[in-house]
Amino acid sequence: LTKLLSDYLLCWGIDLTRYIEGHSGQYPEKIKAFQRLVQENQSMSTVCEIGFNAGHSALAFLAAGPRTQVVSFDLGTNRAFKGSGQTYSARAEDFVSGVFPGRSFLIIGNSSYTVPTFAEFSHPFRCDLILVDGEHSYEQALDDLQNMKLLAQSQENIVMLDDLAHEGVNKAWKTHLELGTLTEHFAVDQIFQSSGCYATDLVVTEPNPLLEHPQEAQGNFSKDAVVLDIFVGVGWMEKNVFAETPNSIDQRCLAQPLVQKTLGLGSYNIAVTT
Repeated sequence: LTKLLSDYLLCWGIDLTRYIEGHSGQYPEKIKAFQRLVQENQSMSTVCEIGFNAGHSALAFLAAGPRTQVVSFDLGTNRAFKGSGQTYSARAEDFVSGVFPGRSFLIIGNSSYTVPTFAEFSHPFRCDLILVDGEHSYEQALDDLQNMKLLAQSQENIVMLDDLAHEGVNKAWKTHLELGTLTEHFAVDQIFQSSGCYATDLVVTEPNPLLEHPQEAQGNFSKDAVVLDIFVGVGWMEKNVFAETPNSIDQRCLAQPLVQKTLGLGSYNIAVTT
């Protein structure tokens, strides 16, 4: 699926290897860890994230469980540095929502406004697993963590903060720990390797037992079989029926007809089992 996403964006002139900012797809261990969190906490079916970017984390969460839904918040202003120069988050969401219809929702805008507004008007909708992977300044990371609290399930939830190598992000995390807004259970930077990420949950009356013994979360997990509508290929075509404006080098996007495939969703990979 990650390869298909890359191919789909490439045919729109968006080269993930050269033209966009860092993304979760560059860290395979991070993708696996995201999926394990969903698979180990099967009662947690709703994921909310700040920072959709090119859709890799959303794709990982959705592929990890047949009942998972993902709500993403993103500025939607990231552009390919070269090539077409177009924004790409909305284009990536076209692919993600095509693969997982009705399960992925992208909300464009400044998260300082979109998250509180969504929390107010979507009540009683709440999030089980929260990922904050947005702008790296102290003020914005602090604000994002505070606002996502509005969407958190009150009894049981997991919160993750990414990009701790950035001083502002790390400081925001520590500020919330000092305020008592968050209770840190464990750091999993050894899993996320070069990126680094903390996992925690909001202060709750009953701590999540699955987080008390993270070393036990290494065994085999059940493999749920789920039928998905997925693109079987992305290629070129002479006449572009999808884009109003073709790429400058006359490459055209072709999303071949949707075909149902069965995915075996394991703990460490996603395999097409046909």
